[in-house]
Amino acid sequence: MWPPLSITVMVQRDVADRLLAPPGDGVYGLLTVRMAWAYEIRRVRNVPGTCFLPPPRVGSSVVHLTRRTQPLAELRDPAHFERLVKFAFTQRRKQLIAILRDFGVEVSGTDLDLHRRPETLAPEEWAALSNATSETSP
Repeated sequence: MWPPLSITVMVQRDVADRLLAPPGDGVYGLLTVRMAWAYEIRRVRNVPGTCFLPPPRVGSSVVHLTRRTQPLAELRDPAHFERLVKFAFTQRRKQLIAILRDFGVEVSGTDLDLHRRPETLAPEEWAALSNATSETSP
């Protein structure tokens, strides 16, 4: 089954913020990387709580997701990419070098600074790191 070509959905504003967060932002994380990999995402509009009855205590946002025709970068092993990113974001305060050691892989063929933390890598950098470690994965 193929993922939808486009999706327009209303979500809590904090979820929209996570979907759209740039690397280095405090709310950038696994959801951001996963969704940015598959979709181009844009916020259509914010919706205040006063538009609902009873009004919720949180705001909402309408976001539109358009499936990418080409991936952000080529992956040698998409399943490894998924496992690596998920594992890294469970330890987001650690540096990549320690995360990779705990994950049981060695890095070869990348210029990435392994003293960075997971939330500082753009999705394309995650692809490069995944490709550099996929041959040594357990």
